[in-house]
Amino acid sequence: MAKVEVYPRLDGRNMVMVLGPAKRQSRKQAARSASQAAEEAAAAESAQ
Repeated sequence: MAKVEVYPRLDGRNMVMVLGPAKRQSRKQAARSASQAAEEAAAAESAQ
């Protein structure tokens, strides 16, 4: 997902936070997470 580079702080009524990319996924992990997301979407669609 992401990692916090600058923790949240209040600037008046605005909250500012900086996120950066987490370490890079390997191609196998990316393909596996994409297939899991597709399966979850199909399950959610069939449940409706």
